[in-house]
Amino acid sequence: MQWIDLLLVVKIVATALIIPVPYLFFSDARVAAINGEPPKDRPLMRLYAVAILALLVAYASALSWLRAEGFPWGIVTMGIVSNGGATAFLLFDRHTALERSTALLFGSITLALLAAAAFPDIATSRVG
Repeated sequence: MQWIDLLLVVKIVATALIIPVPYLFFSDARVAAINGEPPKDRPLMRLYAVAILALLVAYASALSWLRAEGFPWGIVTMGIVSNGGATAFLLFDRHTALERSTALLFGSITLALLAAAAFPDIATSRVG
């Protein structure tokens, strides 16, 4: 397993648990218990969850055991824009504790992806 694989697996699992799973499979009451409020537009949130699932499939395509050799520049760039944008939105639009902790997660992933882009040889080296 490469370092970039470890980062991508954390990104895929964390994001799946935060967005697609709750909005696709949980009741409004359960989503409200997690987020502090029920989804205002359930169909739109489900559509958003499906779009996030599509992004997670793209992230999975960059795992070393599913891609050809080399650094996955396109996926890393997508991740920087996606996670960096989410971080900025969560930090500057609203300021609940849950949103700040989510911003910390996505911001950390953004920084890790920037580090991977700056040092692709290290990112694609084997863990351990």
